[in-house]
Amino acid sequence: MSIKHQQLINYLECAVSLPEETQEIIRECFMLRRFKKGQYILNEGEFCRYNNFVLQGAFRMFIVDENFKEHNLQFAFNNWWIGDPKSFFNDVTTRLNIQCFENAEVLSVTKANQEKMLESCPELNSLFREKFRNSMIRSYDRILSLIGSNAQSRYKDFLETYPQYLHRLPNQYIASYIGVTPEFFSKLKKEYWQQSKAS
Repeated sequence: MSIKHQQLINYLECAVSLPEETQEIIRECFMLRRFKKGQYILNEGEFCRYNNFVLQGAFRMFIVDENFKEHNLQFAFNNWWIGDPKSFFNDVTTRLNIQCFENAEVLSVTKANQEKMLESCPELNSLFREKFRNSMIRSYDRILSLIGSNAQSRYKDFLETYPQYLHRLPNQYIASYIGVTPEFFSKLKKEYWQQSKAS
């Protein structure tokens, strides 16, 4: 299991140097979980008990509206984080669903263990605060994009956010993410790449 934890440690050490005692605390606080393609790690109405670091695989976070239509809000791949911060930190039930669409492995930390880790490791405290702040900024930008941008602009934003993962995302997931039907997305995608080649 230490090899799996080393992936997380290497990721964190891209931003901050971690002494051996801090690395040991990380190994103690995070537990390995495995999921099969199609499994949910969080369902609407549940409490988000874990903050999850993706070792491998792919996840989508989505919400279901009153007409039972799914709206993809976020995707997560290797070395990304996935969870519902509001439910995780405030101990309230979630409105979100998180499903893996590839076989996946994550390192998961409970709220209590995350607090313990951050109290013991001040070098990680500022790093996690920065990542949380950046996550909130991305969520804010996404809301503005959905409200104030046309579909082509939203698709361009999507390409800038997930450029290396296009081949792993089904078209219907991308269509849902940018807020259009799969049929419209097929037309939009074709027109976008035709214009890109022409320019």
